[in-house]
Amino acid sequence: MFQGFPGADTQNYGYESNGNEVPLSEVSLTNGLSPGHLHDDFVTEYNQGAMNGWNIDAHENGIPLGAVYAYVDPSQVKLYFKIGEAYTVGDDYFPTSNGSNFPEYQYLIAAQAHNTEDLPQAKRVPRLQAWGCDDPPGTTVDKYDPKNGLSTPNGTGPFPCFNYETMADQLSAKGLESNYYATAISGQTRGAPNYGQYSAYDAIKHIACIGGTQPCVRSAYWTNNVISPPQQILKDVPAGKLGAVTWVTCDLYKTCDQPLQTNVHTPNGRRT
Repeated sequence: MFQGFPGADTQNYGYESNGNEVPLSEVSLTNGLSPGHLHDDFVTEYNQGAMNGWNIDAHENGIPLGAVYAYVDPSQVKLYFKIGEAYTVGDDYFPTSNGSNFPEYQYLIAAQAHNTEDLPQAKRVPRLQAWGCDDPPGTTVDKYDPKNGLSTPNGTGPFPCFNYETMADQLSAKGLESNYYATAISGQTRGAPNYGQYSAYDAIKHIACIGGTQPCVRSAYWTNNVISPPQQILKDVPAGKLGAVTWVTCDLYKTCDQPLQTNVHTPNGRRT
């Protein structure tokens, strides 16, 4: 995303697991090809620290090397560059999460994710759409044991509804307002029920599901501060309605910048 960013530690090639050097190719955000995002894919790509398992991941996911050893067309990420220039770019850092979006979004609101490492899995619900306390019964999310690094067997992890403290709790305790913009849980995603993709607070029991039983009873914070649709922020900014901290997420099929999306000028959901 930040290939060629001034002052950043970027590179124009990568390595295959056999040591071969592969030059990076320029790709469009709309090319529809992407390396795997799950924890198992990370393990393959990380390759015991060698950081050269990307060709294996490409083969396992049936995509060409050029889609993995790649950088995004700079004209499509100008807004990212402006954000990086205004703030900073984390070009050398150690990520806490080594899996998919679900735990990553938990880190944005709580600096932890109950040691989860992947997307929740629910019967008859696309994996990307199951995200929290109102998921169908039987939904599970894989997690790892920090003592030995081992993962729970597939499908045997906990229900994705937790009760740890969040930034919203800490801000509220100090009398500061925060807002989280996300797609409505009751909405539809390409004709399928939407169980809250990118809605991180949907996995927090005392906010999204008081008492922890379904149908969920929402807290006052959820009712007043979890706002849908995310595009509402475009009206709230000029109206001066933002709180002390604001999270803005994307609508997966309308305003995301992930592969297969047609809107390539909107940064993916991140805390602002």
